[in-house]
Amino acid sequence: MPLLSGIVWVVTSKREPQPVTIIQPRAKMWSALIWYGLVMLLSAIALANGVELVNQFTNWFFLVLVPLGLLALSRRKGESLRIILHSIGLARTCIKDALKLAVVIMPLIIPLLYTVGEQQRTAIQMVFNAPLRATISFLISFVLALFTAGFVEEFFFRGILQSRLAAGLGSEWRGLLVASLLFGILHLPMYFFSPYYPTHGNLIWSVAGIITEQTTGGVLFGVVWLRTRNLAAPVLFHAFINAIAMMSALKIGTG
Repeated sequence: MPLLSGIVWVVTSKREPQPVTIIQPRAKMWSALIWYGLVMLLSAIALANGVELVNQFTNWFFLVLVPLGLLALSRRKGESLRIILHSIGLARTCIKDALKLAVVIMPLIIPLLYTVGEQQRTAIQMVFNAPLRATISFLISFVLALFTAGFVEEFFFRGILQSRLAAGLGSEWRGLLVASLLFGILHLPMYFFSPYYPTHGNLIWSVAGIITEQTTGGVLFGVVWLRTRNLAAPVLFHAFINAIAMMSALKIGTG
């Protein structure tokens, strides 16, 4: 992931997107951080008691509806809803360039398939042995990923959190790194408490897992966001990566 982030940064070095406008950036930054902390605490407490309260579907409430509502309620004079949506990256500005960038960089993720676990790599290879099944599996996985983590996590962590951190801290790179770290930490309760993860019950392995997988992935998505200021590119890129991981779990055409 770090190497891929560097490649994306170099490939897009000539891009100079327009900066976003954020009124009262430090106040917006702390508001986003406090809400993040509450969601993180709720997720940890729920998972510790065997309940997955914060998941891919409830995150529409935790990471989209409530944060957007808080931004709308905290608007200041001269700050329209259109300005807020534009600062998050939900705008038609540069959307064509963002879509083109997403299409160009998506194939760069394919070599990473060789870094996944042997069991998952074997499952993915079996899917691709049947072209029709592979196509159907990928399309279904991509749609699912697009409307879950792809959009939801990018909306909050890049559109809201990274942009506000960058403005509040006065540095795009500090905003990117802090948002990426927080992105990884949000997954820590799942890695530690969920019995479905190989890191279950081992704090060291759980921390190592979120750093090597989630945090580095957050840096990659953050770089894409910096180069576009439009959510289309990181959302599609995120969904593409998740779809490849998900398609091996779909039992299509296997009875």
